[in-house]
Formats: sequence, structure tokens, C-alpha cells
Amino acid sequence: MPAGMNLREIASEEGTVTGTRFIDGPTPRLESSFTSRGKIMGVGYSNIGTFTNAPRADGSAVGEGGGVAVTEDGAMLTWKGSGVGQPTGAPPAGKYKGSLQFTSSSSPKYASLLTGPCFVEAEVDDKGHQKVRLYQVQ
Repeated sequence: MPAGMNLREIASEEGTVTGTRFIDGPTPRLESSFTSRGKIMGVGYSNIGTFTNAPRADGSAVGEGGGVAVTEDGAMLTWKGSGVGQPTGAPPAGKYKGSLQFTSSSSPKYASLLTGPCFVEAEVDDKGHQKVRLYQVQ
């Protein structure tokens, strides 16, 4: 995480990549969808999302995506994210860092998540198991 920033971990989750496909075009990309479960602000949730990654000349990948999380207390949170990572094996394996912005919340309990971006760290192994952590600036 950025040095000198006061960050608080607000969520962690583990999940599985449920599908990956190649998208041809001016910038070829890989698209990966996933499902995961974890805790956000101390409350359990399920998350579903899709990311696309494009290779860069230096061997890294740049990606963006979005999804929706549903908490155990009934809230729905939509999000968008982007980041840069390094592949660590066959797709979708890699380590990524970036930003994630919650774009809507159906509950005022989670309104503080809408005030600015979160930092995200994600790691996916060659079997599609992923671990993700979200941090918010204090």
C-alpha cells in the first residue's frame, strides 16, 4: 500500500474464477468472471463480478471491471475497479493492485463507502482461487 497513507482494511474475500474467455479486437483482452464471499465492515457478503485484462509490452496487465456485492443484512453495493498486475502463471493467475469505487448502496449503513476510492490487492492462483483485500483511506 502507498507509504504514509493511513489505511484501514474494510473487506476481505475469497472466491473462485467461474469463467475466462478471450476477446479479440484492437486490444486483445482476457475476460474473467468470479464469485466470492467475505466480510465488509464486519458483515458477511457475497460478491459477483467480471474483469477484463489487457497485456502490456512490459509483461504486466492492465484491467478494469465491475460487479455487485450483497450483504447478509440485505444491502446491495455496486462497484467498479481498475488496476495493474503481473501474471504469475496460466490465466487467470496473477497479482493485482488498483482502486475500487463503490458506485451505489441500497443502505445508508454503507454510505461511507461511496465517499472515495478504496485500494485493492488481489491474488489469483492457476486454479482460479482468489483472495482480495480492500482498504479505505482514513
